[in-house]
Amino acid sequence: FIAETGFKYGEQNGSVAKLGGYYHSGEYTRFSNGATEDGINTIYGVIDHQIVRTEGCPGINVFLRGGVTPEDDIATVTGYADAGVVVSNVLREDDALGFAVSWTDLSDGGAAGGRSSEIVTELTYQIPVSDWFTIQPDIQYIINPQGGGGDAFLTGLRAEISF
Repeated sequence: FIAETGFKYGEQNGSVAKLGGYYHSGEYTRFSNGATEDGINTIYGVIDHQIVRTEGCPGINVFLRGGVTPEDDIATVTGYADAGVVVSNVLREDDALGFAVSWTDLSDGGAAGGRSSEIVTELTYQIPVSDWFTIQPDIQYIINPQGGGGDAFLTGLRAEISF
């Protein structure tokens, strides 16, 4: 079950704030003793604020998101927060350059060697090739992945076809 509310604000309603939560009714195993429990829930918030939107100039948005799951004995991820900036129309119309940093809190049962966290930095650039085809290269650097140490460097490429 998911519930979310939000509102648009700012000039031309270019900014949005949301508050939501969900409940998953599945069966979960407690990390501490192996007992099972029904259901897990999370609450989260999102702010996506438009700083600049001027015709013919790059647009700038900043975002902040976060969520918590109170059941740290059954949830692998108990907290999450990220923030970033997206600049649109950088080199061409409808492109987008983004940078973000995220932090994930891992519970005792979800982290290698006990409670820990990981940090991810990401740089991406979305390029419209045509009206129906977009590509998006992505670079990520992960500090302490899954709480187990040994930083990681990832690259990827997303392709989107729209009909």
